[in-house]
Amino acid sequence: MSTVRLETGGEPRPLALQVAGARVRLGKTLALAGVDLEVAPGEVVALFGPNGAGKSTLLRVAAGVLRPQAGGVRWPAAGGDPRAAIGYVGHRTFFSDALSARENLVFFGRLYGMARQAAAARAEALLREEGLILFADDPAGGFSRGMQQRLAICRALMHEPDLLLLDEPWSGLDAEAGDRLSARVLARRAAGGAALVSSHDFEAALAVADRYVLLAGGRVREVGAASPFRGRGQAFEERYRDMVRARRPVAAMVRPNVVTAAARTGGGPSWGATCLAVAGRDLLLELRGRENLAAMGVFGLLVATMFGFAFDPLGQDLRPVFTGVLLIALLFAGLLGMGRSFARELGNDALAGMAAAPCAPSAIFYGKCLANAAFLAVAEAVLVPIFFMLLLVHFPAHPGAFLLALGLGSIGLVAVASLTGAIAAHTRAGEVLQPLLALPLLSPLLVASVRLAGGAVAGSGLAAGAATPWAGLLIAFDLVYLALPAFLFDFVLEVSG
Repeated sequence: MSTVRLETGGEPRPLALQVAGARVRLGKTLALAGVDLEVAPGEVVALFGPNGAGKSTLLRVAAGVLRPQAGGVRWPAAGGDPRAAIGYVGHRTFFSDALSARENLVFFGRLYGMARQAAAARAEALLREEGLILFADDPAGGFSRGMQQRLAICRALMHEPDLLLLDEPWSGLDAEAGDRLSARVLARRAAGGAALVSSHDFEAALAVADRYVLLAGGRVREVGAASPFRGRGQAFEERYRDMVRARRPVAAMVRPNVVTAAARTGGGPSWGATCLAVAGRDLLLELRGRENLAAMGVFGLLVATMFGFAFDPLGQDLRPVFTGVLLIALLFAGLLGMGRSFARELGNDALAGMAAAPCAPSAIFYGKCLANAAFLAVAEAVLVPIFFMLLLVHFPAHPGAFLLALGLGSIGLVAVASLTGAIAAHTRAGEVLQPLLALPLLSPLLVASVRLAGGAVAGSGLAAGAATPWAGLLIAFDLVYLALPAFLFDFVLEVSG
């Protein structure tokens, strides 16, 4: 999953979306085998095809969530990030189940550059229109399938997009909600907006579409006008089955008259605003569930208690080994807690929703890093004093080296644990894989932290000349692993998808 480079530029004919020769292979499956598709302003295109035809993959490519191995996406715009004008409804909701409907909508509004108050007002209006206002403050995870779909439609409409990309949008909706969705699509078309709608509901899709595109086996089989089949779903179904089975070559593209409209532009939120929005969301999730802090705290207390009994602090001086024991406990507690920050995004494909927004992938990563740093700081504020008390070791009289080692070590731990957590999250054995990836990388950090802090705890301290190399190693380590995700996280999202 990654951000596609959506090129900008003029076209002979106004276009809202142009997919040219898109080819995508997912594992051993060729999902798209060179697909060409155009959608103009003021036009609705219905996308049909059997399961596995490549419809969802094509929509993910068009939304900027998935990068094609060949071909590309062109979205003419006067400037800014084209994703700011795209509203995308996928197979999953992209929501956090622990957050309320209102909180989820406001978060995504902020990812699209809306101020918090404007996002809250827009969320309130959409929730009322969809009949969800009574459930606005309920956790989204408790919603029924139809309610979640209606909320996902609200999310796609938050920033009033010019181009709607809808994947099975009528799925789970009752008749009233389905009619309301159709009216929304027609209203966007009348205002000069565009839509690409994938559906198995022929009647509903043809009722709002100007053209239809039939996909099968990752290829376009037919393109035609929708008007001859409006109200004749059975006739279209017969043609659909015939085209899928016959594997006929693509028909000539039918292009009805369309309303031309200037593309709305927008750059999305600033890098810092995205970072703070993601961090705030993760902190709110932690306050609701306390999953990370609970895991880190319980593990740290268990290690402190175990070593307290194993070493008998009443009978021996534990200062020489104290720093190593403490930092190892914090290391594994941090890995255990921070690995969950990406794993919990899998349920509703929340990272795909963030990738579809007009924000830098690195800002998403550093936002999660910021939240993880806060979790680790809280855990350390509790665990470090407990370690000193249980192991009967006095806090250093001159704690500068100790606090410096703890601070620099924590920064490096957060960076590495967050990056390896993102890499491992989408694997089958992510909880096992993350420590295997992280521990070799963290070895220099652990050694330098123990050496720098150990002297302060033991009471002897290190001479300035001896301490400087270890402090320099920690600083260099932190700089490398803080800078690396700025270049790698986009690739991590692509591989994870």
